[in-house]
Amino acid sequence: MFKSAATKIAHNTTLPALGGNKDLRPLQDLITLEKNVLTSLQKLSIDFTKASEALRAWGVGEGEDLGDILGASTTILAYWSGALGAYATREHTIRDHLKQIRTREEALDELKRRRKATLARADSAEKKLNKMGAEHKNLAQQTDVLNQLQAQIRGMDGEIMNEEAALGDFKRTSARALMGLKFGGLMEACETGCVVARVGRVAVAEISEAATTPGMARAIYLGHQRSQALVAEVEQRVSEIVFSALPPPSDPNNPGANPSQYGGYDAPPRLDYPQQDFAPQGGFTQPPLGGDDAGYSYTNLGGGISMQNTGMTGMTGMELGM
Repeated sequence: MFKSAATKIAHNTTLPALGGNKDLRPLQDLITLEKNVLTSLQKLSIDFTKASEALRAWGVGEGEDLGDILGASTTILAYWSGALGAYATREHTIRDHLKQIRTREEALDELKRRRKATLARADSAEKKLNKMGAEHKNLAQQTDVLNQLQAQIRGMDGEIMNEEAALGDFKRTSARALMGLKFGGLMEACETGCVVARVGRVAVAEISEAATTPGMARAIYLGHQRSQALVAEVEQRVSEIVFSALPPPSDPNNPGANPSQYGGYDAPPRLDYPQQDFAPQGGFTQPPLGGDDAGYSYTNLGGGISMQNTGMTGMTGMELGM
């Protein structure tokens, strides 16, 4: 019972001075903070879903066009909520990796404490043996006790040395795995977010801003099939996104196939959505890309830096310091 209580105290970041190995404090802080990330992602996913559903409910009472388009937008946004939830699930596994490291660290720490206690017993046994004369009746027994304790110490020294080496390897294997989950999950979520945002912007471009003549009915909305097509497009593109913890290695038989700037790995995936694929229907024109998107081509994201839009048109490589 006391050991269990001590373990709980050691794992509690609010009571850092009451127990546990202080060297493990950074690891315990990391485990706790990753839990905060997990909880935040779960809450954000739930809140995003609730807000999206409220958007649909509001649109239903605002006309056939808003009811359809905002309803489709809610369905599209659900994929982003799902991506956040999936990323939160990755955090569970990330924390499991960290907890496994902590468990082995604590086991090694316990082994070192046992060695320290055994060493103290051996010192006491040696002092007691030194006080015995050659004719003492317990001399042989005490000598045997000392030899056993020294043998235990040598055995624990070997265990500690082996476990320290194995633990170092285990930490690196675990770090590779958990960071692969973190970055792979982030890429999975971001790719989903790009699909949702890209198609979602096209969906809302279907909302007409044409002024309605007072006393006249609003123009008939005929975009139901278009909204359904956009929702289906998101579903298809999201289904094609595959989680990968690590990038695929380069092909040794074709080393030039992968760009060197990515360290021998494939370039990051590009989300090339030609404008004509999502051209708004019904006589409305798609608003121009704004902000950071203005003037950039989405089909050139992976092909290096273009002189266009850099403000350096006409400069040579020497002038750029290349």
